[in-house]
Amino acid sequence: EQGKHHARRIRKQGDIPAILYGQGHEVVRLTVGRDALRATVRHGGKLVVLDGGAKGSALIQQLQWDPFGHKVLHVDFLRIAADQQIQVTVQILLRGDAVGINEGGIVEQVTREVELEVLANAIPDRLHVNVNGLGVDQSMTVEQIEDLPEGAKFLCDAETVVVQCMLPAEEVQEVSVGESVEPELIGGKSQDDAAGEG
Repeated sequence: EQGKHHARRIRKQGDIPAILYGQGHEVVRLTVGRDALRATVRHGGKLVVLDGGAKGSALIQQLQWDPFGHKVLHVDFLRIAADQQIQVTVQILLRGDAVGINEGGIVEQVTREVELEVLANAIPDRLHVNVNGLGVDQSMTVEQIEDLPEGAKFLCDAETVVVQCMLPAEEVQEVSVGESVEPELIGGKSQDDAAGEG
């Protein structure tokens, strides 16, 4: 079955409607347990093993969320082989406390996710950058990501800045004027000129 009414009925039962496609096979419509999918998404997982009406490895290709971003309404799975090279986007998290903070610096994460080409069975949930040694006016690039899976490669410039530590911008102070200056009247006579004429 398909259609909005069928999908709504699945959600009322506590499950999530899904489709599975790829590798030249026909599209298969599935029903996925909400709790199982929620746990996978919460931990940043992208590769799942399907067991039931469809079997095998699949990549979470797309999630459709409710308007508030709280509930998954639909999921698209892409069939893949475990030893297949694929392109995925992975979140970057920071670890540690930058020494530059003690020098008055502010840590700013410039890049929050990166695109990789990696084996399907080696997709990381997240990648990490250790910022403990980051000082003021210093930055770290994707090359310094510490837990890149073996054989994986970045699909962006290796010099892409992930995080930097900078001093806060100086605040512009307003200069207060002690005395107000009366504007000069253009085309009129000054008080001195008027007194001279009298």
